[in-house]
Amino acid sequence: MKYLPGTLQLLVWDEVRGEGMNEDILSSAFKYKELGWVIHPLSSPYDDGPAPGKRPILSNWANLEVPPTDSQIKKWWDCSNNNSKQYNIGVVCGRVSGITVIDIDDDIFLDYLIDGIDISDWLISKRIENRGHIFFQHEDDTELINHEYSYIKIDIRNDNTKGGGGNLVLPPSIHCTGEQYRWNREIISNDDIPKMPDIFKNRLIHLIYEENRLKSAITKCRAWVKEFFDPKRTPDILHGGDGRRLMIALCAELKANGFDSKDDGEFISRLIYRHDFDHKISSYQWSRIEGYPWRSEMLCTEFPQYCNEINTRGKVPEPMLVSETGQEEIEEYPEHVLEWAKLLLEKGDAFKFIVDTWNQYHVGDRVIGEACACAVASTYMTNSKGLHIKPSGDSGKGKSDGAKKFLHLLPENKILCGSLSAKSMFYNPDLTKGTIIYTDDVQLNDDMVATIKQSITNFQTTTEHNTVKKQEFQQYSIPPRISWWMTSVLGFDDDQMGNRFLGVDVDATPEQDERVFQHQARMERLGITEDIVNDDVLVCRAVFDILGSNEEYKIVFPYTNCIRWNNKDNRRNFGMFMDILKSVTFYNVKQREKFHDAYLATVDDFRRAKSIYKGLAESNATNLTETELKVMRWMSGKHEVDARQIADLIGKSETTAKYLMRGRNGDGGLLSKVTGLFSQNVTIQSSDSRSTRKTVYCYDNRLGLNSYEDVVNIDVDCIEKEYDNFKTEYEQLVSGGYHTLSHDHHIKCDSDKSITIDRIYNTIIYTITQKQKMYSTCENSQFQHDYHNTLSYIPGKMCESELGSENVCDSDVIVCDSDPQDLPKDDKTGINSSTNFGHSLSHHCSNTDFDQSLGLNDGDLKLLAYDMTSFVKKKYPNFVIDDIKKVNFEFCRNYPGHRQSYGYNNCLWVMKKLNEDGWWCRT
Repeated sequence: MKYLPGTLQLLVWDEVRGEGMNEDILSSAFKYKELGWVIHPLSSPYDDGPAPGKRPILSNWANLEVPPTDSQIKKWWDCSNNNSKQYNIGVVCGRVSGITVIDIDDDIFLDYLIDGIDISDWLISKRIENRGHIFFQHEDDTELINHEYSYIKIDIRNDNTKGGGGNLVLPPSIHCTGEQYRWNREIISNDDIPKMPDIFKNRLIHLIYEENRLKSAITKCRAWVKEFFDPKRTPDILHGGDGRRLMIALCAELKANGFDSKDDGEFISRLIYRHDFDHKISSYQWSRIEGYPWRSEMLCTEFPQYCNEINTRGKVPEPMLVSETGQEEIEEYPEHVLEWAKLLLEKGDAFKFIVDTWNQYHVGDRVIGEACACAVASTYMTNSKGLHIKPSGDSGKGKSDGAKKFLHLLPENKILCGSLSAKSMFYNPDLTKGTIIYTDDVQLNDDMVATIKQSITNFQTTTEHNTVKKQEFQQYSIPPRISWWMTSVLGFDDDQMGNRFLGVDVDATPEQDERVFQHQARMERLGITEDIVNDDVLVCRAVFDILGSNEEYKIVFPYTNCIRWNNKDNRRNFGMFMDILKSVTFYNVKQREKFHDAYLATVDDFRRAKSIYKGLAESNATNLTETELKVMRWMSGKHEVDARQIADLIGKSETTAKYLMRGRNGDGGLLSKVTGLFSQNVTIQSSDSRSTRKTVYCYDNRLGLNSYEDVVNIDVDCIEKEYDNFKTEYEQLVSGGYHTLSHDHHIKCDSDKSITIDRIYNTIIYTITQKQKMYSTCENSQFQHDYHNTLSYIPGKMCESELGSENVCDSDVIVCDSDPQDLPKDDKTGINSSTNFGHSLSHHCSNTDFDQSLGLNDGDLKLLAYDMTSFVKKKYPNFVIDDIKKVNFEFCRNYPGHRQSYGYNNCLWVMKKLNEDGWWCRT
């Protein structure tokens, strides 16, 4: 959603066109009856009661179904019959009258609603500027029911949910202040009323959605925020240093309570700053605000006119406090826990401590704990492709327990657990970036698989879901860096899903069963419950909060060129290994060198990552669980086996064996994962000469995956040299101006733009040289025109001689028979450079209130002036302009690029200057 600075008037009024409908009130009432409108009397504007001029006289007005009779009209509005009540006219909006009316009480969002829409045929009534009633044919849409929206200052007059319609004052009624309601044009019939444009309707519904989101967030905020946004008062415009600080405090509290999207930021900024709203500035500042509500003491000290000890009370999510020393402290933890967590990060081995703590509550299966730790770390990194966990194993063997025990070590706001439907995550307003989503024994359907695939593929970006709700386009999203944890007895039938998850299997050996029993007995003896929160658990949680409280991490391994990888045929696994390596380093960033914006992983980190990967390699190289690998090794070299034999091997039922081989739906399982495995139906002769049919499975190949000790190694001899090479290469990369920001995208910095702009110039030169080959003579004047115009876009970078020894033509003169005034005089803009027009405008700009932050140069202004001149010449050949504001409005609508770059008011200033100094292109 983008709000554009612009129109402050609803429409340029045409008194002549509306003259026929602005007669006396009795004549107007009869015309409304002819239109089929259900009209009724309203109180006199001079009435002493409530809502003078707007209050319905009839008690059943909302349920009227037909227009009034002639006698009723004369009774209510014929002043010649000694009728001194002077009633106004109201109409029942909605189905009964065939109209839906949008009541604009304030034009804060008007330019957003009508941007790019032709409103010349709209039917509008109004009494003062910047407010009015826009009439459309009846909209039978439940999202446009009769309702008043206090923040966007727009009321919808339509059908009510409980029956009846909304009330609206019609011209030529008189307002209690004395102004008269008037039409902008005459109405011939209801067919003369336009339908509501879809784009207008969608924007209006979006504003309603944003207002409802704001109201919902405000209800969760403390009283001071509720008082500031009291619907009965217009929010203060917050300018200056104190105003900006108050705006940050308001936004921080709103963000903490769910009002945190980009659209939310633009909406609240527009609401507060009204026509002073600046899209670029507001978007940037909103992105910089963290969702951490300010403490009561700070609010009362800085904003005593808004805040006090009473209205700032209440429990709020305040995850951190900045101490006097500048170090971040997590307020919810005891002081000794924070000290231990910081000591662990700065001097100890946080990764080992966390996995060891997990092993205190889940015995064995250490590879599961290590994989979980790596997956969590990936959600904090800007250059990770993401790690996702799929523990597998027999029911009751601990796969779910392993995942849950690790989740217990994470801050609560990091976790989302429970069952899922295919699109539920798109609609969850509390889902935030970096969340771990855990679901147990999931059964995946096609829609669920598609959603998870999209989220995993878009790990560093938002995943969008486009749908239709009540016949209107809607877009929902899953935030970046979501790590999916899913437990299942069997592996994924979908091979692409298997490629995206770290497959880890629980230890199902008898020895592990014994260890688990001894652990359970000890826990029972000591009365230790699964949800215990002791110092060990708190230290783990504090580690994650400290690491995640102040930055996101880019981690690189300077010695990547020294890695020897022996599994190149599976391209995904190297990236997975590197993510494990970066995840291990994440826990050690307080002890690692930071070079520019990147933390550098060490060889020690590599060795730990290799050890973890060895425990995962076979499962992830084949996408098979331990049980599936056991079956395939056993089948290797066997001619035919059936489900009963497989069931005996794995100690399960024959049905489970069939699921293992064919999947639950008969189209997955090992048959879909393993090349060379196939099934066939064979006929078996019994001893009594009877024959039966059964399915057998055949596999003559060998897996060839028996050794993973040497999948990855490092050449230690090249490490020292590679370290220096890395720093040199990375220094060049940074000096070129590229830095990683919110995710794995690179943005050119202002410090050095030469590399990018030179590459752009090179493409321009290439295009010109290609055209030169096509046009070897001067006969094509259009090419010559384009050629000289293109050169002018590269000031100081290129001249014709740089294109080679062969010039485009022998003459620098553009051969063209057109009128000289129609040809561009200046290479770039077509404005006669001898007038020094751009320089003149720049001089005037520097001495006026023209917006200097736009950073316009002479060329920018000349190009703007040229486009204005061309537009005006087409519309007004004699350059006689009566209403320059109207012309500027039309120009901004036809040139949205200029409107977005400079704003409506700046364009108006330039147009006025052109009109005052004379439109130079007439010369």
